[in-house]
Amino acid sequence: MTTYLCECIGVSKSGYYNYLKNENKRIERDNKDQKDFELILKAYKFKKRKKGARQIKMVLDNEFNVHFNLKKIRRLMKKFNLNCPIHYKSSICIHQKPY
Repeated sequence: MTTYLCECIGVSKSGYYNYLKNENKRIERDNKDQKDFELILKAYKFKKRKKGARQIKMVLDNEFNVHFNLKKIRRLMKKFNLNCPIHYKSSICIHQKPY
């Protein structure tokens, strides 16, 4: 029965069993991500000014003495839908002629 269902959805049997086996790891990672995001949110709201990923990293390093990789901060901001409200203009001019 498992083989038939795996064929129907296009998944290998070993992939299905690996998915079942690693469920605890996924739950642990989600819980850790939630705790880390709470720190990121605290840094985001630090001094009542909203910040982007780079400024969050600097606040975490300097004020909270917590060291996160910039990619992890961006991944968690994307996962929990936290956006920086400040957008800067692109430095590329659309109307500029090529050389």
